[in-house]
Amino acid sequence: MNAKRRARAEGDAATGTAGASAIIRTPLLTDKAALGRARGEYARSTPYTHSSIRGLCDEAHLAAAKEEIVRNLRATFKETDLFKVLQVPLDLACLEQSAPAVAAKMPALLALRDALYSREFREMLRGLTGCGPLSEKTDCSVNIYAPGHHLLCHDDVIGTRRLSYIVYLTEPGRDWRLDEGGALELYGTLPPDASGVAHPHTTPMRYVLPHWNSMALFEVQPGRSFHSVGEVLGECPRMSISGWFHRPHDEPMPPGAASLAQLRGVAAGADATAPAEPFEPLLLYAADAAEGVRPTGASLAQLLTGPERRLLERWLNPTYLEPKALAKIQAQFATHSCMQLRGFLRDDVAGRIAELTRAADASDAIGTAPPDELFARLCGKHDLGVRDGWHVVGPPHMQRFLRYDHPPHAGRTSGARASEPLAGESDVGNALAQLRATLVTSPAFQKYLLALTQLRTVGARSAIRRFRPGLDYTVAHAGAMPPRDCPFLDATFCFVHEGQPHEEQQAGRARRADGAAPRKKRRAQLSVERAAWQSGEVGGFEAYLGAEEDNDPEVTAVYRTSRAPERGSSAPEAAAGASAGEDARGETEEGAELLNVEASTNTLNLVLRDSGTLRFVKYVSARAPGSRWDVAVEYRLHPADVPSGESDGEGDNEGEEEEGEDGDDGDEDEDDEESDES
Repeated sequence: MNAKRRARAEGDAATGTAGASAIIRTPLLTDKAALGRARGEYARSTPYTHSSIRGLCDEAHLAAAKEEIVRNLRATFKETDLFKVLQVPLDLACLEQSAPAVAAKMPALLALRDALYSREFREMLRGLTGCGPLSEKTDCSVNIYAPGHHLLCHDDVIGTRRLSYIVYLTEPGRDWRLDEGGALELYGTLPPDASGVAHPHTTPMRYVLPHWNSMALFEVQPGRSFHSVGEVLGECPRMSISGWFHRPHDEPMPPGAASLAQLRGVAAGADATAPAEPFEPLLLYAADAAEGVRPTGASLAQLLTGPERRLLERWLNPTYLEPKALAKIQAQFATHSCMQLRGFLRDDVAGRIAELTRAADASDAIGTAPPDELFARLCGKHDLGVRDGWHVVGPPHMQRFLRYDHPPHAGRTSGARASEPLAGESDVGNALAQLRATLVTSPAFQKYLLALTQLRTVGARSAIRRFRPGLDYTVAHAGAMPPRDCPFLDATFCFVHEGQPHEEQQAGRARRADGAAPRKKRRAQLSVERAAWQSGEVGGFEAYLGAEEDNDPEVTAVYRTSRAPERGSSAPEAAAGASAGEDARGETEEGAELLNVEASTNTLNLVLRDSGTLRFVKYVSARAPGSRWDVAVEYRLHPADVPSGESDGEGDNEGEEEEGEDGDDGDEDEDDEESDES
């Protein structure tokens, strides 16, 4: 028996039930009738067995423990695809050994820890839940969810965990309100699919509020105990002590891999998602011989026919068709294998899309309602925006967003304005569908990509997506990675609420009509929106990171931790807003390459992604100015064009930053370890 367990055993023997009950005040510890009633409620709970124990501890003792935390412990900010949280890095299980000076200042907290893991309390939990034996292993930490912080859907299945718990140290003297966010959200599961895997519903079924001096508790079950922590929307932080009670090490593990192990399981080759949609063939280069044939290096003017050039001219910013700009972009992509082309579509096209996205968000009170009011509308019905061809895509431990699947239909474009592709269009889904059908998969755009990247595209699959504030995201998972030796070219047309040239012009017209005040107010709003997306604080950015290849299931199951990642460059590159280089990259603590591409409106993001690269769209905060809308395309490449070593831009990261020729909107206005929380 090691020193920690020996001390625990000696403490149990010395204090007995009286010692635990001096801190733990719930009648479940000493009243068998109360425990029996609670056991019945636990057994009847849905969507899976769980309990919320109010009045868990002596009020004064818990308040003293919270005060010790506030005075003596320092929390570290951590953010990954799954969570955003402040976590105290010190392990409470061995605080006396790892930080004795700190431990000496924490008598109330350590006494609470010992009471929670005492023999009497563990036996009470077994009586409540009917679970098997609980070992002496201590596994807990302190977490703080500040406003905007969250933890996405997962099942907690790692190693020997048997029971998951959270003791809430929120504001005493009042009950937490549902519209403050921060609830423990419990998900039901759908019937097993053809492979026998049961996925969670896209919408939580139960909300457990983080009331002061309460404990939330549930049994960890593979493929069943899916839960999340909702974004904190109010101003009060959500502090807690959370952790797990473990099964004995010699007890056989239950069947079924953790959801996180499935998502991260690279070495095991886990199928982390439903079968990927097939690529639709692009026939332009299908007849090319694959035996070492490389692109000829022809210019865009040489590649395009007259009708193809006219098609591009109807959609693209004219600057991006100029030979000088194309040459700069091609050189940047050859060096970095990624770029961000701002102001990519013509002003009239981008302006119409912006009007439609703003109107759609406004109809759902997004961008106009405070976060708590938005949450009140979402609670229990994550169907905001589900209409007219838009539907929710899950499962939520991998992704949640709206997808548009209706085929495009002819818009209300008059003959006099046929040169403006979306003139008269009134439906945002159809507008984006027209963009995809007319431009993205056209031979003209294939040739354009060839001129930019020297890569021929022979297949494509795409999705028109909407990421709603307070709801939507994707998670990095192995099932979405390209096959070995077969990199993809990702092309994402992104649209968010921020200033665009046409909106600046509208603000100018308002000044001429009504004076300077309306223009200044509108420009200030656009500046705030742009800053929100650029900072990354409201999420919505797309991140690329190296996959882990550890065969140890406990290691591969641990959530990736990192400092707040660097965001994509906010300044344009030389070619009319092309952005690439060191400002678009950061590193995780583990040293894996990381590329963060900020959400920027009317922007085409191009990334060459190899088989060892994961990607995700970060959860969009309820505080975001609006939804993230995009047309996300994966292009399959001609075999002869696959770069040697599947280069993903690991070379030179240096990149110039110059103002775009058309004054693009990037300019300033002239005026893992898992988050130990369930």
